[in-house]
Amino acid sequence: MSVALAAWGAGHLLRSRARRRNLPPPPDVSRIEPLLKHGDIILRSGIGLWSDFFRSRNLRDKRFSHVGIVQRAADGSWQVIHADGDDFTGSGTVFADTLANFVGQSTAVGIGRLRVADPESFVRNARKCLGRPFDWKFDTEESTAIYCTELVDLALRETDPRLRLPSERGIILPEACLVSGFFAEIPVP
Repeated sequence: MSVALAAWGAGHLLRSRARRRNLPPPPDVSRIEPLLKHGDIILRSGIGLWSDFFRSRNLRDKRFSHVGIVQRAADGSWQVIHADGDDFTGSGTVFADTLANFVGQSTAVGIGRLRVADPESFVRNARKCLGRPFDWKFDTEESTAIYCTELVDLALRETDPRLRLPSERGIILPEACLVSGFFAEIPVP
């Protein structure tokens, strides 16, 4: 990440902190659960310090700042596999979160249904990344550390090497998941 980008991001973080007090409540999980299928992606308009920054970087669709991969857990509950970093500590990892926790960190969500590959293979490949550290450099050239959209891209490529999410200046932005044509957007009421 360039120095100018980091400086802009730091200033943006401070400005966006002041706006966080008047956020709408998160979406109702009970309205989202019936729409989900194993292997879907779920995008959110996050409330973290970097969320406004990533939404603003999207070129066409500025609704979302973060993405994860939906899996049905052994107990029947919905989980979201995603790569997330802590805005304050700089730590982070790829982990499986509850749907309620994932949605609770948002003001809006979107769902994408995988159209081009086997959902079970897609989820299985995402699970292989569990525990990897969060990639604060946003470097798609190596995958020892991973950021959210890079996780989706890696799981796709492992499922079918011909599949690759588009990037903008070397970074895969959240909108890439929906504009790629690999996922069909499912309307969320």
